[in-house]
Amino acid sequence: MRIMQRKEATEKGLKYYYTGKPCKHGHYSKRFTNSRKCCECNKENGKKWRSSHPSTYKDWYKKNRERKIAYNKKWAEDNKERVAALSKIWRQENSERFKTLYRLWAKNNIEARKEIDKKWNENNPGRKQELNRLWRGNNKERDQENHRNARKRNPIIYRVLDANRRARLLNAIGTHTGKDIIELLQEQEYKCVYCNKDLRIEYHVDHIIALANGGGNSKSNLQILCPHCNMSKGAKDPIEFAELIEAI
Repeated sequence: MRIMQRKEATEKGLKYYYTGKPCKHGHYSKRFTNSRKCCECNKENGKKWRSSHPSTYKDWYKKNRERKIAYNKKWAEDNKERVAALSKIWRQENSERFKTLYRLWAKNNIEARKEIDKKWNENNPGRKQELNRLWRGNNKERDQENHRNARKRNPIIYRVLDANRRARLLNAIGTHTGKDIIELLQEQEYKCVYCNKDLRIEYHVDHIIALANGGGNSKSNLQILCPHCNMSKGAKDPIEFAELIEAI
């Protein structure tokens, strides 16, 4: 901050000035142009008064809530660098509390969280993957546990991921999603195509024309079967397998 005398600050219409000298309490801080008071002293006096008059301040805040919010917002906009520095220090000193609060906020603000993540990823291409790899390398057991729990919570999603990965290895055309699987189950009324067995407890996703025989991996080449029918069908031609089932 540039050293300036009160007279110059008054002539320029500035709210603060800085002498480069400490106040009587030893603060190297800017001062109010209109009163010569040290800003740091004023801040400390305000804290002391609020702590000694909690009910009075609480009543004042209720009556002036919007005014206080507007003031804080403007101050934050005018002091972005300082806000960022103070926020960083607070997060470091209160890491566990910050994580808890952030998780709660993210849970209640899903769309805002997605938008923030999207913007950060655009400004930091490849950084997220790098951080994820680093975290997995340093937390192998926890990563494996998280992976197992995620599979239990989202069985359809992981089935789809596994199927798409297997299809890529076989250079199969197309892909499908968890939504496609749910739609197929609903279209089939949760019944196996071949034996009409109820699929609500257990089912397999079958490629009508097997990937090994050049079949695609899109929804149009999928059907939901019971485990027994899927294992029996294997890579057989679907028409031949249907005729075999009818002959039994």
